[in-house]
Amino acid sequence: MSDQSDPSAIGAQLIERLIQHAHDVQAELRDQSPARRARLHGGSEGWLITRYEDVKTMTTDPRLSRDLDGINRLAHGAADGDLL
Repeated sequence: MSDQSDPSAIGAQLIERLIQHAHDVQAELRDQSPARRARLHGGSEGWLITRYEDVKTMTTDPRLSRDLDGINRLAHGAADGDLL
């Protein structure tokens, strides 16, 4: 597997493996790297979380956000007051 610290670790090679052997690759990801950095379309970075319980915990944690618009505003230096 690729280096987990590299956001581009989820690349074309892994995508090709996922297409060909989805269940095997998903099991491998859950076992070897249940949370890993990934580069999303458009170049932004995020996390790929592969275990159900981890996803459930993260999506109910108020400290975390799935608000991509808010994240993009923060990344581009919007003032705190602009985010409300």
